[in-house]
Amino acid sequence: RVVVGRWTAGAADPRPWTVMGAGAGGARPCEYIGVTAGGLERFLAAEVSERGGQVAWVRRGAVAFSLERGCARQLRTADRIVVALTDRDAEPQAVGRDKDVALETTEETARACTRANCKAALEIVRAWRCAECSGDDDVPADADVSFRVTCKRTVATHIGGAQQQKQAFCSVDAAGAFGAGVAEAAGWRVSLRAWHIDVFLLIEDDALAFAGLELLRTTTLKGRAMSVPLYALRPWRASLVETALKPSVARALLAEARVTAGDIVVDPCGGGMTIPL
Repeated sequence: RVVVGRWTAGAADPRPWTVMGAGAGGARPCEYIGVTAGGLERFLAAEVSERGGQVAWVRRGAVAFSLERGCARQLRTADRIVVALTDRDAEPQAVGRDKDVALETTEETARACTRANCKAALEIVRAWRCAECSGDDDVPADADVSFRVTCKRTVATHIGGAQQQKQAFCSVDAAGAFGAGVAEAAGWRVSLRAWHIDVFLLIEDDALAFAGLELLRTTTLKGRAMSVPLYALRPWRASLVETALKPSVARALLAEARVTAGDIVVDPCGGGMTIPL
C-alpha cells in the first residue's frame, strides 16, 4: 500500500520547527535528557535549538538540553524525556567489567545524588504531572514517594573490528544496585507495581551514561503503574500498533526530505498507522 498526500501550507511543517514563546508551561528552562533512536540525535538537537533551547551534549541515542516545559512537551523527535538525576554535564561514569565492582560503583553513583538534587528533579516531574495528568498520576508528598528503576544496557563500542561483549551483569542487577543508592539518597521507598516515579538508567559499554526521572506515568486497569512516551501527549497517537513506525522516526524522515508546502508526500509504508501531523 502506498499513501500519497499533498503537504499544504496549513499542515505542521517539520522543517523548520516553530519556536514557541515561553508561557504555556512557565518561562523557566529545565534541564532534560531526550531519548531517541540511535542515528536521530542530530534531528532532536536541531529541533531543540529551533525551539529556543540550549543543547548541552549529544551522545548515541540521547541529547541533553535546557528548554521551557511548554516547548519540551511538543518535541517530535524525542521518544521520551527524563529529568536529569545524576550530574547531567558530567562524563559517563566508568563502572568497569567486573560484576561486583560495577554494581558497587553503580550504587555509589546513585548514593551521590543528594536529597536536594532528588527533590529538585521531583518538583519538575510534579509540575509536568499537574499540567498533563490528573488523579492517581499526581506525585505525593516527598515522604510518601515510591519508585522503581528501569535499566537499559547497550554495547556500542567496537574494538579491533569486533563488538564488545555485553556487561557481566544484567539490567535487573544494575537496577537493584542503583535503586538501593537512590533509596538511601532520597529517602524514597521501592515499589515495583504501584510506583510514583520511574528512574531511567542507561548503561553504555563500561559506563553509566546517565540517570533521570521519567516525566509521564499512567495506571493500567489492573492497577499497575506504567511510564508512557512523549507522543502519548498527542491525542491522535496514544499508542503504537504492531507495525507502526515510531513517530520520532517519521518526523526525522520528513525533516530529512525537507518537505515544504505544496510537496506531494509518497509513503511506501502506508497502513503502518503513522500520520505526519
